[in-house]
Amino acid sequence: MGLERLNEDRVERAMAVLAETDMQAADAKVMVLRTEQKIKTVKAVVYAALEGSIEDKKQKVELDESVKKAWEDYFSAVREHEIVKNRREREVLVVELFRSVNANRRMGQMQ
Repeated sequence: MGLERLNEDRVERAMAVLAETDMQAADAKVMVLRTEQKIKTVKAVVYAALEGSIEDKKQKVELDESVKKAWEDYFSAVREHEIVKNRREREVLVVELFRSVNANRRMGQMQ
């Protein structure tokens, strides 16, 4: 983005994106936490149903399809969270850059 496109309208759009994605960011973070807990729960249930030595059970838990599915759900949740987080961080950078450029303009360091 060139500095000529960095204007009050762009900053207002950035602020709107931040406001509109507050809930989405929170929901995405909660989903990450939920899927982390789901992995622990699924592992515990699978482990309890297995027989054999502790090491055998640990290995079988990791190979279980329901555990693999729980991990996939977790990775999807992390991906969604990171997408929202990155989008919001980009908009924060737009606001900060605008503030910095305007401060320099006021001080006569830029045109």
